[in-house]
Amino acid sequence: MLRFSVNISMLFGEVEWLARFQRPAAGGFDAVELLWPRGVDLDDLVKAKEAAGVTVTLFNVDAGDMPAGERGFAGDPTRRDWWRERFETAADAGHLTQPVA
Repeated sequence: MLRFSVNISMLFGEVEWLARFQRPAAGGFDAVELLWPRGVDLDDLVKAKEAAGVTVTLFNVDAGDMPAGERGFAGDPTRRDWWRERFETAADAGHLTQPVA
């Protein structure tokens, strides 16, 4: 059986960011994915996810200032520390967004 997740960073821009978790759930989806939630409190993100009853299947590491053309720095040795810090933050956030076993 195929399962799909909805990218809430790219869809539902007409509603406040954390309210986007409710939209896929209302449409019958039980999984979401997102770009890095810049400026969003991770505790609030977890609460919104849990209230919607969805699973976060994927989110990206912070890629920098995307409107300015930045797209991540994993391959740039001069930005190694910057990237490592963002990767560790993303890993911590990944643990927060997973269901408690």
